[in-house]
Amino acid sequence: MAEEIATSKKLFLNAKKNGCHNVIDFKEKLQDFNCTLTGLHRGKYRMDTMESDCAIKKFDVDRTKASTFSLIKNVRHTNIVTVRNFYDEVGQPRFVLSWVDGSLTAWVKSEGAKMLFKKSWTGRSPTPTFRQIVIDLCAGLEHLFEEGIYPIRIGVEDMFVRKAGRKPSVQLLITKAKSFVESDKVGSKNIQNGLWKQMRDAIKDIFKDHLDSQNSNDSVLSRFFEHIAEGGAKKLQNYPLDWSEKDKAKYLLKIIAIDKSEVQQKLSKVNIVWPPETVSGKLPSPLREMKVHEMTRAHPASYDVKIPYDYLKICKNMIKHWWVLPEDVKEDIIQAPDGDKKFGIICVTLHDKEESTQLTAS
Repeated sequence: MAEEIATSKKLFLNAKKNGCHNVIDFKEKLQDFNCTLTGLHRGKYRMDTMESDCAIKKFDVDRTKASTFSLIKNVRHTNIVTVRNFYDEVGQPRFVLSWVDGSLTAWVKSEGAKMLFKKSWTGRSPTPTFRQIVIDLCAGLEHLFEEGIYPIRIGVEDMFVRKAGRKPSVQLLITKAKSFVESDKVGSKNIQNGLWKQMRDAIKDIFKDHLDSQNSNDSVLSRFFEHIAEGGAKKLQNYPLDWSEKDKAKYLLKIIAIDKSEVQQKLSKVNIVWPPETVSGKLPSPLREMKVHEMTRAHPASYDVKIPYDYLKICKNMIKHWWVLPEDVKEDIIQAPDGDKKFGIICVTLHDKEESTQLTAS
């Protein structure tokens, strides 16, 4: 490995001597969004006649960095910091990186929060930007897996932001990596599962100060975070994190349109239950009023509070018969302070998991 480092150094110096590649180290750390200093240094990278800003990651003596560089030097992805070159100073390795503006943690704390969350009648809710940032980070890790590479670990210190106009681009910095053993499918899968959990924990840690534990939307966010551990950016794309009430209603009607026995079978695998009864032993409003109204119809539907499917059915009927519901029932639904929970609309999404369909209540 010492020979590999020496060779990398020699190759870089030869290129530098020929005027093909050159790095200028400004000997100062990159200032973060919150005015603290990052662990990266500012620099300029020249290739022939082209010059661009770069970041430099400096390490103490570490004989593994040359092998990491050989693995990731050709990795190109929007959400991965590019390692453009490698050299060492007095035996201490250096990565020449594509430019980043600062850490994701500092960006969220200084200016990102207003782009990530918006105020709504049920409290704060995540914006499409928040959703995309999480998906992009997962897409970066997913790409590494597709290349047969995995980082040794993932933490908040590995997540950076490159500002491109008003839209931030999030990127993973990989400083230590290995290749999967192609013959060890089980071992490779276990490594991936562990890294997805690390990704989830790091993202939760970054956003923990911006979530209100009293906000009913946070339970949805918590499930979204947990879904990261399932692995894969594609799975997060369809997660109903920012569905409107109309989206939820439409999807509920779609679910009810599926064969009843099929829906009941899937409901048995998830925790969808009727809301608890009040102290007086009655259903909470507006479910109570809806049942009373149902009895005034020519062909009333029956509901069993022990059957999850009937909960979907009564929610569906509140949507379907909205225009003929008594005004006091509609008023109670509209003015409900806790939104979805009072209304009882269940947001249900389908996910492909191990070749089976899973219903997730939100």
